[in-house]
This record gives sequence, structure tokens and C-alpha cells, in this order.
Amino acid sequence: VPACLWWNDAEADWSGDGCEVANYTSTNVTCECSHLTDFVLGQNVSAARLLTSYTSAPTSLPSPAPTEVPTSGPSIMPTPVPSSVPTPLPTTKAQSRAPTQLPTTLSPTVLPTLIPTPLPTLGPWTEATASSSMVLDGFEDKDAFTEDHKTAFIKSLVASQSIVNSTKAVSDINVTNIASASRRRQLSASSTEVEVGFTITVTLEDYGFDPTAA
Repeated sequence: VPACLWWNDAEADWSGDGCEVANYTSTNVTCECSHLTDFVLGQNVSAARLLTSYTSAPTSLPSPAPTEVPTSGPSIMPTPVPSSVPTPLPTTKAQSRAPTQLPTTLSPTVLPTLIPTPLPTLGPWTEATASSSMVLDGFEDKDAFTEDHKTAFIKSLVASQSIVNSTKAVSDINVTNIASASRRRQLSASSTEVEVGFTITVTLEDYGFDPTAA
């Protein structure tokens, strides 16, 4: 490899400081330098050097030798012999077979703190019961009088009677067949009469009745 050199009068030797090879061929070399002086072409020759390093020879013993006397802190490696000997027998007392005494916690109260209320204060009342029946025509027989007819019949009684204010007051609905000869002649052959019996129960105190009054 060519080198651009100049004569250094101070050191009385050729130097390449400030110059470098810009380009070179087998017949031409172009140098670029930062100053003017006498220049020549030289050749860089660098000898290869082999650096060899060796590790130290292994020692016969491990480098971190164990201490002869135990240190205050725990060692990394376990000790060869256990430091403590197990106890021959358990130190706790044997469990007794007899049961323990009564619990020391608070015992439950003897009686509940809340006293129940006495008997209801409502006194007896006076009921009046009346039974009656009505004849209805237009039904083939009593089986044609369905549960829907019974419900409608009870509602009609409540709506037509001022003394009855609830359907619960009407009970014991009983339906039977009746068909007299005179009525059969007036009605068609496929129709007959049914008799609907019922019972009405009312509480007299609801209407101002006082059983204690003389």
C-alpha cells in the first residue's frame, strides 16, 4: 500500500502527518496534504503480531476455603453434622381423656327478652245467617250451571242487596233440578228450571248493633 510522506526537518525523518492517499493505481498515486513541502512516496509495511495469553494453572484446592471456626452468620453450605440433637420424648403433656369443664362463654338467657303479646283484644261478635233459594230457567239441568254461573250469581246478590257488602258473605251455593208439568208446557222441550240455594251471613256489629244495649 503506498504512503504519502514529507521530510520533517525537526525530526530529521520522513513523516506522514497531514497527508493521506486520496487514490492510487499501479502507475499513479494521488496524495492530499495540508501543507506544502517536499513529498515522496513510501510503502506501509505492518508486521502481523500474535498476542497469546495464558490462564493461570488450576490450584489443587478450591479457592474459597471453609473457615475453621463457625462464623456468627449462617453459612452457605450445610454443616456436615446436625447442630441440634432431637429430644427423646415430646415436651408437651399427654392429652387427658376426661372432658373439659363447662364453656367459659356467656350462657344463654333463661327467657326471651321480648314478651309475647297477650290474647287478641277483639271480643266476640254477633252473626246473623239467612238461607234462601231462587228459581232460574234457561238451563238444561243443574250441570249446565257452571262455576262461572255461580260466581256471577253471587256478584248479582251482592249488587242487589244493600245489607250484603262482600261476596264472602254468600256461601253454600246448591243447585237442583226442578221441572213441573205446567212449566214444561210453557218452555221449550230442551229447557228446564234449576233452583239455586244460598246462605247469607252478616255481622250485626257492622250495622250498628250493640249486643250490650238493653
